Amino acid sequence: MKTLFKKVLIFFLLSGLLSSCSALLDIASHYDDCSYPGCDRKIKKGSAYCPHHDGNLMKNNINTSLKNMRKQASVGHY
Repeated sequence: MKTLFKKVLIFFLLSGLLSSCSALLDIASHYDDCSYPGCDRKIKKGSAYCPHHDGNLMKNNINTSLKNMRKQASVGHY
């Protein structure tokens, strides 16, 4: 009974120690932060940048804006 108690106690102490270490490393590493200098936003899935600084998103926004401007110009409304 004493050895089982010691093993369970050691298990919980080790798991608590390892989980606190992983939490501290996660906080220190900023692994999920945007790679754009000075940006603290969280990254977009599959990218190293947040949605605001992701190149594909910006490219798509520019293409959509240009397309809308061409439509407005062809209709005659600016």
